[in-house]
Amino acid sequence: MSRYQHAIDAWQSTEWSPYFHKVGYVRLAQGKERLEAIDQDFEYFSNDSGQKRGPMVESNLKKSDRALHRMTKDQVDKGDFRTEGLRFPPGCFRRLKSRADIKDILPSLPDEGFQENWQGYLNTHAGYALASESIKATHQKCVELGVKFELGERGHIVELINSTGDPHGDDRDVVAIKAADGTVHQHPPEMGQHLTILSLGAHLPRLLPVASSQVMAKAWSVAHLELSAAEARVLKDAPVMNFSELGFWMAPLWVSGDELRGEDARVVRDNDNDEDQNGRYLLKLAAHGGGWTNFTESSSPPFSASVPPRHPISTIPASDEALLRHLVRTSLPKPLHDRPFIRTSICWCADTPDSEYIIDFVPSVRNVVLAGADSGHAFKMFPIAGGWLKQLVEAGMQQKKRWRWKANGASDHGGAVGSDGPGQSVAWRAGWVRDLKDSGLKREGDN
Repeated sequence: MSRYQHAIDAWQSTEWSPYFHKVGYVRLAQGKERLEAIDQDFEYFSNDSGQKRGPMVESNLKKSDRALHRMTKDQVDKGDFRTEGLRFPPGCFRRLKSRADIKDILPSLPDEGFQENWQGYLNTHAGYALASESIKATHQKCVELGVKFELGERGHIVELINSTGDPHGDDRDVVAIKAADGTVHQHPPEMGQHLTILSLGAHLPRLLPVASSQVMAKAWSVAHLELSAAEARVLKDAPVMNFSELGFWMAPLWVSGDELRGEDARVVRDNDNDEDQNGRYLLKLAAHGGGWTNFTESSSPPFSASVPPRHPISTIPASDEALLRHLVRTSLPKPLHDRPFIRTSICWCADTPDSEYIIDFVPSVRNVVLAGADSGHAFKMFPIAGGWLKQLVEAGMQQKKRWRWKANGASDHGGAVGSDGPGQSVAWRAGWVRDLKDSGLKREGDN
């Protein structure tokens, strides 16, 4: 079965289901090219493709639904699922050809602002995950298993230390890592053979400059709307709404706590009200586009790469804000149409032109593994991604060609990173790649 089906089955297992909400996913478009892409995906993934299923397959499908809640962690890790060979269960895709079709699944769709020419599909075998809550649960489980975490400045890694003393030489053996506070974390000598795994997303080129030949840091604008309890209840069961030319949003969450000290998030409940002052209801939106790069020059060693700024950006480009406002007025209830955005930010991803991951040993450095290149679609694989790394280490090489380190850099992905300016566009994303220097936002080093 595909890794996507593995992932969604894992999210529905006993261990992960508290953090997964299967509300469905709606994908819509207006333009001819985007509509054609949606039609192709619908035909590929849905049961309307003309591919008939045999009685054995149909029987296995019915068994799979009953088996999901009985899955154990070992079964999830081993990929022991009953839906072998299938992309999606039958009947989970539905065409949306009109405003009436869309309003049927999103009754809160506004009467004003929504144009009739939006079309697409609904996939009921999809949803969203509570990222922060699943990460916190994973952290707790790792601690219980004896994993040691270093957080804060002591855990902020700024340099790889190798046995040759030349941080930029070839054929290096990384023996330690240096943190922002000066602490040097060494591999315990009693452990013998050691391995350093780098899973730093868009920040990889800062620590490992050669990684800039494999991934490009790109960013997208994110914003939130604060809702009342009544407004949140109306949207609590909404599917993830993706408007190809604008952006996407998902059902609001109740968020309590402090952004700096840690927050807790949960789904909105039927009995929620505005009396609880310890949190607020937030609806998250993200703007579509080719992405924003942040090209910087470094003389140690000499290289040019797109990397995230060292400090978070808490504002978004005016063009993205206008796009998100259009999204709000197109798809959300009228009282929200002019409500100010809050908690705006730039969200960074590690892109490759073919959107494939890179999970492989770094050729020029001994005992170092790069596990990254998320291309904005990695967290959905969170419950099963560790298994891919385990397979790599046990095999001693990456057996999947598409996940290997590319010998000729990103050109082996089908396009060279930065060869024609500040970045290449990825085919499935709408819009052009732009650099933050052209965004109007203040960057590090700007006066």
